Amino acid sequence: MRLDTVCRCLELTLLGVRDLLLNLAGETSYLPAMRRREECFEVVDDAVRAALEEISDPAWTAARVAAAGVESGNGKLRGADDDDCKEEELGVG
Repeated sequence: MRLDTVCRCLELTLLGVRDLLLNLAGETSYLPAMRRREECFEVVDDAVRAALEEISDPAWTAARVAAAGVESGNGKLRGADDDDCKEEELGVG
């Protein structure tokens, strides 16, 4: 497997983790409304644990690798030339 392919897979996986964790605050901000402090902790704790379980799921990582366009047989990017791993495609820069 080529280094640029591994880099792209890793970068897309880490971007997915980052997006999931950054969105967690907005997605859970309404949950503790009108609840007691003890309930707030439980609600937020459950949401964080669910997000971490999603990240640790091998299927989630496999979906990220598939999104990167990696063919499992040859380790090459689908529809890409040998040196076609550009920063614009990865959302970096």
